[in-house]
Amino acid sequence: MKSTEPTKTKQLVVEAELSPTQKMQQLSSELESLPKIGKRLAIHLEQNARTKLTTCCNQREITPETFIEAAIVLLENHPNLKEAILNEAESRLRLRKRAGYLRRTISMIEGA
Repeated sequence: MKSTEPTKTKQLVVEAELSPTQKMQQLSSELESLPKIGKRLAIHLEQNARTKLTTCCNQREITPETFIEAAIVLLENHPNLKEAILNEAESRLRLRKRAGYLRRTISMIEGA
């Protein structure tokens, strides 16, 4: 495997020669080229799904957010898998709505 030390040393020398203004422009330019992070999104997951997600992420030392981002990117290239996931999501939504209806109904009966 080829060493990158000379390249790193050369890069450090070049960076050391930059003025503070040039360094700021370089950093700003790099930041602009990176993905933009949107607003916070609080999500509620089924307990088992949450446990599996956090376990998987902890094992690879990644965040649930970056896992979801990567999954979305990959799903764009796999339309059949994306369709299967969307069908599963619709099924889960129906179950969540039913559970919510049952909780409200039970609360109304208990409150009467």
